[in-house]
Amino acid sequence: MKLFSDMKLNFFHLLQKLFVITLIWPFFLHSQNIIVSKKPLYSPLNQAMPFFEDWESLSFTTNNWEISGNEWRIDSATGNSGASAMFDGSAGLTNYNSELTCDWIDSVNIGTIRLSFDLMLSDINATGTERLFVEVLSDSAWKAIDSVVNNGNISWKNRTYNITRLVKYNNFKIRFRASGANTGNISGWFIDNVELYSKCDTPQEINARFNWSGNRNISCIISWESPELPIGFIPFMGYDHWENVSFLGLADGGNFTAAIRWDSGGLAMYDSCVVCKMAFFIDDISPNGYFTAKIWTGDSAANLIYQKTLTNIQPGIWTEITIDSIIYINGDLEYWFGYDVVSQSQGQYPAGYGLGPAVTGYGDLVRIDTNSWHTLTEYGFDNNWNIEIQLASYQNNDPSIFDTLLGYNIYRSFAGDTAYSFLNNVEQQDGVLYYEYEDSGIPVPVPENICYKVNAVWKNGADTCYSEFAPALNNPEEDHICLLYDNVDITGDTEADVTVYPNPAGAFLHISTGSYFKENIIEYNIYDVTGRFVEGGKPENNKIAVSNLNPGIYFIELSAKDFRVCKKFLKKQAAP
Repeated sequence: MKLFSDMKLNFFHLLQKLFVITLIWPFFLHSQNIIVSKKPLYSPLNQAMPFFEDWESLSFTTNNWEISGNEWRIDSATGNSGASAMFDGSAGLTNYNSELTCDWIDSVNIGTIRLSFDLMLSDINATGTERLFVEVLSDSAWKAIDSVVNNGNISWKNRTYNITRLVKYNNFKIRFRASGANTGNISGWFIDNVELYSKCDTPQEINARFNWSGNRNISCIISWESPELPIGFIPFMGYDHWENVSFLGLADGGNFTAAIRWDSGGLAMYDSCVVCKMAFFIDDISPNGYFTAKIWTGDSAANLIYQKTLTNIQPGIWTEITIDSIIYINGDLEYWFGYDVVSQSQGQYPAGYGLGPAVTGYGDLVRIDTNSWHTLTEYGFDNNWNIEIQLASYQNNDPSIFDTLLGYNIYRSFAGDTAYSFLNNVEQQDGVLYYEYEDSGIPVPVPENICYKVNAVWKNGADTCYSEFAPALNNPEEDHICLLYDNVDITGDTEADVTVYPNPAGAFLHISTGSYFKENIIEYNIYDVTGRFVEGGKPENNKIAVSNLNPGIYFIELSAKDFRVCKKFLKKQAAP
């Protein structure tokens, strides 16, 4: 017996009344016959990357843009600084498609390829019936990467898309396609500062510290983190917590769609990962019915990018499917995941839902036939659909089409230098995220300032890419790290004049100093064997509490008024 069967009947009977089969606005897909070979013959006028268009020439022909009608023009005064390309809403068109298309762009084989532009919408009626599609032509097919809807005025805003998966190894075009019911609903779409560029990933969190190991023996330890995160397979994600409560169906049978979604940027941390699996909890299977898994992008699931008919479903348990197309996550896009229930029989309840509470508008989306989306919450169901997705990093799919990280270049600058000089290269090690390099070539007397930069070196075939410099650990706005030495005099045998005991240490570490340290230690910093900072502070009567440290090997840096030394000690296991 199905739980809440009466509630289900009332709920979907209400939905069927509300979801009258009426198109809220007419939407016509642009169709055209194109004859393009798989490897087109490009003219010598192809645009090279990086490509930038700010329309300051006041002409579409300068960079070989094509327009499909007279609705596109250049507005010399309404750009995001200067001029812009404008789709003019005063054209008086209905049921229209009008395109602004760039020339062929010579693709590159390395780095992530990004499309960036600034967008503004001047709206008249926020009907939701006018859209601007952003599309890419590669390998003989136009592919939509986003659509923007006229739900009100949009101030100038930058939009950036990772289009690597669509255009790498292929020359390509981009276009902006204005489409909708009536241009009179908008004053115009405005586009400015169109940019296409390649960028390889950057190492992160550069840091540095001094290291003392005896008389006249000073070095600097530079550390950073790899840009690659070998995350492998990510656990299934959804809004239902993998608990199934009951099932829903249409009172009189028919077709409906269940879906979950993430906003634009909601999956940004998984940018360039691959959708590898989807999972559903489905129960009743009608004699003539079937289910189709689907993935969409864009507002209101505007762009269907994947579908697969489900087979071998076992009712009442989780059904997992493998996504048999390579679908890369673009962190800038909105994503929808779900399934169609087709030809459900009366009295059947196929769609499983979880315990809740509902994540309204994200975990509980539903539509009948082709009508607009609603939520279960609107009808009193505080629940989410039993729909889950699994992502994976590209290492688990087809790494051969991606770039190889060779290693890292280190650059150094002393006080007074006007430029950085190459210091050394450190090779990439598989699976290693944290790196250190010891610069032992510090001159004496030590320069007042010593600064470092680190970037990554990538290779793909014959192409090499050098990343931007790593941002500083404690100041991400800076692309370097500097050490201030304060003109410390390191003459004398300071290392032999300091003792830390007991070693191994238990609850406390004591410090004994001789003639070179005429004043007490005023500061200490403790690092683990990887060079990571653990803790620091001021000793009390030359005694430091270390009971909170985990057992293992540590380095302690001790500073007095005129000297600094570094000592190694072992923190022993606490007595039971």
